[in-house]
Amino acid sequence: HTETAYRLLLNEKCPGWLYSVKSGATTVPENWDAYGKDGSRNASFNHYSYGSIVGWLMDTAAGIRLKDGRITIAPKTSRELGFVNCRYQSPFGEICSSWRYQKKLEKCQIYCQFQIPDNCEAEICLENGEKYQVGPGSYKFSYTDHSHEALVHERT
Repeated sequence: HTETAYRLLLNEKCPGWLYSVKSGATTVPENWDAYGKDGSRNASFNHYSYGSIVGWLMDTAAGIRLKDGRITIAPKTSRELGFVNCRYQSPFGEICSSWRYQKKLEKCQIYCQFQIPDNCEAEICLENGEKYQVGPGSYKFSYTDHSHEALVHERT
């Protein structure tokens, strides 16, 4: 369902997360079509239910998960989004996850960088199937995304 969630996130038409933003929303509306085509408002404008996107961006797009004191970073990348740069102030210290797509010599590379706080261990799971058990520090990885090579474009 990750690809569907990314389409919903990036959709600028109703229903879509960017529809409200493009319509001028500064809070989360009660429903998808809270703004009329003429700019009129058709609903209440302060609801958390649609605000759960932030949680999804953290634990899926950036892949940062903290459960029972254990850190896992397993980002789900998106060629349409192009990049993520996330910092989470956890009870153990700052956890960082970033990734970006870059087309290089007819191949699409995914570059990832992660930071694990002092006195912590983490499991890093990349989409290419590689898994790493790591201690505190910063880590960089890159791999070729063969599944989307022809479809990726560089973002500037």
